[in-house]
Amino acid sequence: MQAKIVIKECYRVLKKGGTLYLTTPNYFSLWPILEYLMNHLLKVNYQHQHINKFFKKRLQRLMSSYLDKVSIRSFITFEPFLAFISFKFSIWIMNFTSKNEIFPGFLLFAQAKKYK
Repeated sequence: MQAKIVIKECYRVLKKGGTLYLTTPNYFSLWPILEYLMNHLLKVNYQHQHINKFFKKRLQRLMSSYLDKVSIRSFITFEPFLAFISFKFSIWIMNFTSKNEIFPGFLLFAQAKKYK
């Protein structure tokens, strides 16, 4: 698993007390549908971009095996698609969904510390 190698290397180069910030697509959201549509409707192809397909629990398990105080949250749901209607409305939706996490966001944001 290549992701394990990456996290292990991040742990190695991270200073004691350092923080790792990581973002990745959330495959427990509508991301796979969005990716499928982009691959089939646009000239770009993201089919081989994301080798490891993460969701919150899988990423938590992986990062917790090397790092301490791991916290993961999802973000970005429908906001980018609503911005053409109204930017203010899009910001309001972003604030509402980030506080309530009603829908799993397209992306995961992970933060972890190295104490050892």
